[in-house]
Amino acid sequence: DAPTSFPLGDTQVTWTLADHSCVQAITVNDEEAPVFTSFPVNQTIDLANDCNIAVNWVSPEASDNCGTVNIDNNSGIAQGDALTSGTYTIEYLAADLIGNTTENSFTITIVDTSNPFITSTHSDVNADIDAACQFVIEDFIASLETNEICPVTISQTPSPGAMYDFSDGPITVTMTVSDAAFNTSSVSFVVTPVDSTDPIITV
Repeated sequence: DAPTSFPLGDTQVTWTLADHSCVQAITVNDEEAPVFTSFPVNQTIDLANDCNIAVNWVSPEASDNCGTVNIDNNSGIAQGDALTSGTYTIEYLAADLIGNTTENSFTITIVDTSNPFITSTHSDVNADIDAACQFVIEDFIASLETNEICPVTISQTPSPGAMYDFSDGPITVTMTVSDAAFNTSSVSFVVTPVDSTDPIITV
C-alpha cells in the first residue's frame, strides 16, 4: 500500500507477499530553509534640512518547499518610523512551519549634508579698555540666530571673557555653528579696542 509520494512525518507502509507481510516506517523530514524571493536594497536618504525623516521600504517575500512562510522584522525599526542621522540595520527572519529559518538584512543610512545657515550676524564692534589698558571679548553666542530647526552647537573664538591688551587689537572673532552631523557654518567680525576715557591731569 505504498503511496507514490509521502507527506511530512511518519508513514507506515505494509508490504505483502503471499501469506507474509511486513511493515516499513517511512519518515520524511524537511531540512530545507525558506528562501527570500525579494528583499529590500540598501538605502541612503538625505534629511534635507529636517531633524528626522520617515522611512519606508518594500516588504520582503519568501517561499518554502513545503508550506507557509512567516516573515518577521527583528530589528525593532518599523516602516514609517522617523529616524535621525546614522546607519540602521533592518533584519528579517523567514521561518517555515517546521522551524527552518533564513535571515537577511539591509541598511538604511540617514545623512545630513546641509550646512546650518546663520541668519543674524554682528557688525564690527568696539570694546572699551579698562584702567589697565585691557579689553575683554564679550559673549556674542546668545545673540546669534540660525535657520536650524534641529539642535545646534554655537562656539565663539576667542572665547567669551578672553582678555587682551590694547596693543593686541583689533581682534577677529569667529562664530561657528555645528549641527549633529558635523556640518558647519562660520561668520567673523572685528572687535576693536577704543579708549573713551579722557586723561586726568594731576598736579
